[in-house]
Amino acid sequence: MYISSLKLRNFRNFQKANFKFNEGVNTIIGANGTGKTNALYAIRLLIDENLPRSSVNLSETDFNRGLTRWQGHWIIISLHFGGLSDDDSSQALIYQGTHSDSEKGSLTLFFRPKYEVRKRLFELSDPSNPQRMQAIQTFLETIKINLYEAVLYGRGNGNICDDFIYTSIVGDFVGGMFPDPDLDDSSVLGTLANQYVFKNDFACTYAKALRDVIGDLKNTRKSPLLRLLQNLNINESTSETVSNTIKDLNSHITNLQEIRELATGVTQSLHKTVGHTYAPRIEINSNLSDDFNQTLRALTIRASEVSGEAYLGDLYELSLGGANLLYLALKLEEYNRLDHARNKAAHFLLIEEPEAHLHNHIQKTLFQKYHNHENTQIILTTHSSHISSSCALNAVNILYIDNISSEVAQPSTGMSPGEITKIERYLDATRSTLLFARSVILVEGDAEMIIIPELVKKVLGITLDEIGVSLINVGSTQFTNIANLFSTDRIKRRCAIITDNDLSIVPVETGAYDDVEYQKKCIDSQTSGEARKVKLDSYCNDNEFVTAFYAENTFEVEFIKHGNKSYVIDVICNEIYSRKHDQISSIEKINSLELSVFGKEILRLAEKEGKGWLALAISSRLDKHAFIPDYILDALCFVSGLRSNHLISMIKHNLESEYENFIHTVNHAFNGDPTDNDIIESFCSLHPETVITTLIKKRGENSD
Repeated sequence: MYISSLKLRNFRNFQKANFKFNEGVNTIIGANGTGKTNALYAIRLLIDENLPRSSVNLSETDFNRGLTRWQGHWIIISLHFGGLSDDDSSQALIYQGTHSDSEKGSLTLFFRPKYEVRKRLFELSDPSNPQRMQAIQTFLETIKINLYEAVLYGRGNGNICDDFIYTSIVGDFVGGMFPDPDLDDSSVLGTLANQYVFKNDFACTYAKALRDVIGDLKNTRKSPLLRLLQNLNINESTSETVSNTIKDLNSHITNLQEIRELATGVTQSLHKTVGHTYAPRIEINSNLSDDFNQTLRALTIRASEVSGEAYLGDLYELSLGGANLLYLALKLEEYNRLDHARNKAAHFLLIEEPEAHLHNHIQKTLFQKYHNHENTQIILTTHSSHISSSCALNAVNILYIDNISSEVAQPSTGMSPGEITKIERYLDATRSTLLFARSVILVEGDAEMIIIPELVKKVLGITLDEIGVSLINVGSTQFTNIANLFSTDRIKRRCAIITDNDLSIVPVETGAYDDVEYQKKCIDSQTSGEARKVKLDSYCNDNEFVTAFYAENTFEVEFIKHGNKSYVIDVICNEIYSRKHDQISSIEKINSLELSVFGKEILRLAEKEGKGWLALAISSRLDKHAFIPDYILDALCFVSGLRSNHLISMIKHNLESEYENFIHTVNHAFNGDPTDNDIIESFCSLHPETVITTLIKKRGENSD
């Protein structure tokens, strides 16, 4: 048995969400605050016997904040299972009604208003009552959380993420119509189930996020070591022997001559102080617990950082990484000893962010070891590209925030096996942050990868990370292989493709250029570029999340064509040539007004020195006076979602010490109360030639 999906409605981060899982290892990835922990907690509410029974009694704070009013709405957590067998627990989950698949079923937790509340809402829904909407709203305002109940149903086949299904079982809050609870559709809801019977049939081990591991390992109530110790199968004779030994030890310590003399001395001091009448009688006794379970609590772990080291120290002496590895090992041993030892219908291992404080190589090794747990489904959350890139793409769920609520995307939806394989190989080879990105710019070379982030930082005064953009170098991989991830059906994030049109930098007419071989090379590149543009434009045409942006020529040519020759000249003089003659010759060509001359020279330098090295040399010299080519600005506007505070920050960076004078002028013009838009528009008016002004205008055009 395995969990095939987790469907959520109105639970914490999720207004509605559908997680999809496979047998084996699955990952949930997403930024902080997107709900990874809440997703695991939702699963645990249904299957983890270690949670207290009261956990299912949720509160008003568990409702999604996107609801106008929580009163009357339901929180629904639904687990759907595959691979069900013939055992009683599995049979109690199998879909009922007309569903024909005998290997699939569900278990659903409904946190809903009690019967009398739902009945009253139905009675107020009388369509003949012209005041029903007001009556319903008034009644909803009176509902308190103590009028809610948590009930568990099995065998339901309703898709709670479907708005029509949700409305049919909960009610229409806009139209003022609520269903009769006496006529609940059992084919949708299922039938009532005993939660604790199911929890006992599932084996669930949960390893929480590793943040204060040493504290938990030292805490006698929280340590995973204690649970392992308490479940050891130690026979009664052995435990009795230990208890008797401790009793003998207590007696021996108590009767030590030095201890008895100390007790006598304290007694004599009391007699001297208050006399014999009022002095209490005292003894000094050893009070080590002879209760075997209490004795187990006294056991602790001593460890060293290196396996061959003779010294064993306190847990506080371990590094955070070492402590985390120890914690994970204890949780996995708990899983091995407790879960497999029982006759369970299913085994689940839930691990939250296992990569904390772990070296990259250890992360991947740990993940590969997880695959070795047969007959167990593993679901883990992670921020690590090393872990996520090792997971099958169709076993990845990506969380992202859309408005207030979090949404779930499965990046492999609708992809062919060949397309999935290409992306998996790329991710495994590069450890790319692609799946974690808020938005993406794809480039095809080292020069773009090195120079574009530095251009943005030096010219605009912000980093790509600050505006939520990941720049990904696809290298020799085709853009479309990676861009396939972004669409309405997969990852709803914007992806800009930056590439070259490769228009010839020399005339293409026969006889119009002396170097025929070079001319032919340029013409061939232009032909390839034109074909690539047609293909990419067609690919992007019906996808609102992917757009291609083109340099007229190549990136290096475009860079100096837009007014950045001085940085290249600095590199020529200080990095490339030491002889004056060579410097002058190269600089003369770079300063030429002819595209065929300066274009050929920059490409020659890139080939001579290596594109990556030349890009590094140029990027180290960039400053705020550099120019960003228009097509790159267009790509930034498409993916970044620049806000007014970003633009104000750019303006401050551009004006530096003059910013205070500028603000003083704006304050005067707007009677001391300018808005952010007033400041931005004033800057554009006073500084129309800056890159920032160009970007602001493009941003406006893009939003239109």
